[in-house]
Amino acid sequence: MEKCSERVESHYKSRLEDIKMLYSVANGNIPETEEVSSNSFWEYNLCLDFDCDLGCFRYLISTGGPSEEIRFYAVQTSQGWKLHSAEFWLMDWFDGARVNVNKTSEEYALLEEIFWCYDDIGSLNSVYKEAVDNEMMSADIQ
Repeated sequence: MEKCSERVESHYKSRLEDIKMLYSVANGNIPETEEVSSNSFWEYNLCLDFDCDLGCFRYLISTGGPSEEIRFYAVQTSQGWKLHSAEFWLMDWFDGARVNVNKTSEEYALLEEIFWCYDDIGSLNSVYKEAVDNEMMSADIQ
């Protein structure tokens, strides 16, 4: 079986192609099909959450054998969240590898735009608050 480090680049390219196409349909830049509607982009990922231990937002694409996610590292400002890096992760049973998304790439620009969309609709603040509240409740219990 190939290690994640040997597979991560192909998974990254495939997922980003999917996301780009779905996001283009959602924005009306390419037409809907029988398989892909304007809502398909919003249904693509399993969840968006904030991981307090990692200090990042996780856009979970798949779980189990293997799992795939995009990690958004950001800081909160008075104007909203500011993205400072993004990583694609492939993880499979005690193995994992990542691709650091190049800030000057088309892929980074796409992910940044998607990140801003989640900020605009309030999802980033919501999942961040939920994670921090859960972390504080866990600390209180111990």
